[in-house]
Amino acid sequence: MADRRQALKDGDMNRYKQIVQDIIQQEERGFQDIMQEAMDYIGLSEAEFMQVHQTYSQHPAFQQTMMQQQFKSSSPPTISRQDSKKIFMQSEEKKMKQMQKMMTSPNQSQDPMEAMMEIMIESCKQNDEIFFEHGIEEDDFNAAVMHYNLQDDPEVRAMMMRSMQALGMGGMMGR
Repeated sequence: MADRRQALKDGDMNRYKQIVQDIIQQEERGFQDIMQEAMDYIGLSEAEFMQVHQTYSQHPAFQQTMMQQQFKSSSPPTISRQDSKKIFMQSEEKKMKQMQKMMTSPNQSQDPMEAMMEIMIESCKQNDEIFFEHGIEEDDFNAAVMHYNLQDDPEVRAMMMRSMQALGMGGMMGR
């Protein structure tokens, strides 16, 4: 992580992108290995797993439960609700501007995998910028967002809805 953040500080975006891509590919290989081991252990085929995953992933309540479990912490958040909300609102605004820029860019990739990688790189960059500006790690920030249920805050929901409408995704916000 230190190398990745140093590349960003140095403005070496080619190195930064390569580091992020390497991390993502390493995590993906690890995830696939663990999933295969788990499926083998319980006797579930990949097709059965994909069918169950597809079914559950379409339910907003299930998605929220999975997010909460992923960021569940036994200790209280390291930042206040007010600071969490402020950082969240700022990051969503930056994210929306970046998405609009990517959607209107003449260099936009036609390859869906390449486009997804660009989105993941931008997300990583935004998390590193939050760390530089506020001194909080991504996992700690996400745990605070979940702890304070910011996704249910009326101001946050209104902002997210405006963002989605601006990107042409108006009705896609669950619940």
